[in-house]
Amino acid sequence: MVQRRNEILFGIFLAITILIFIGASFFYSPKARLVPLVIGFFSLVLVLYQIFTDLAARKSRVGDEELLSQSKVLSGFSFAAGCGILVLLCGFFGSMGIILMGLTRFWFRESWLASITITASLLIFSYLLFTMIFAIDLYPGAIPSFVISLLPE
Repeated sequence: MVQRRNEILFGIFLAITILIFIGASFFYSPKARLVPLVIGFFSLVLVLYQIFTDLAARKSRVGDEELLSQSKVLSGFSFAAGCGILVLLCGFFGSMGIILMGLTRFWFRESWLASITITASLLIFSYLLFTMIFAIDLYPGAIPSFVISLLPE
């Protein structure tokens, strides 16, 4: 019962945070507010759905399920921290390629061809969307920046 209450409270906190970001995005230029609004409203709908699902659930978690839940939380935080460090080191596109390739090949157990196809498709889509359409320069990463600085001009 306590676990479910905590999930509901976290969902409410997350919904309030998303609403703050949606409100803040209205102060951006029309071009800059497009992505935060789309992601914000989509995320808000998903969070509200999760809150209502948790409110409707009647079963409480106890014992091993609670321990397993804590293990999943630790794994999730570790994965998020690892992704953050990878973005700092390899940049947005580099880390996206590494993470997608690793997840599709080893976590979802897809073939190498499927993993390469999915990763390449999403990288091309992201490059076209952010660089070509929105003209946003994403963080290049410490390692690529260092390697580029070593190259002759």
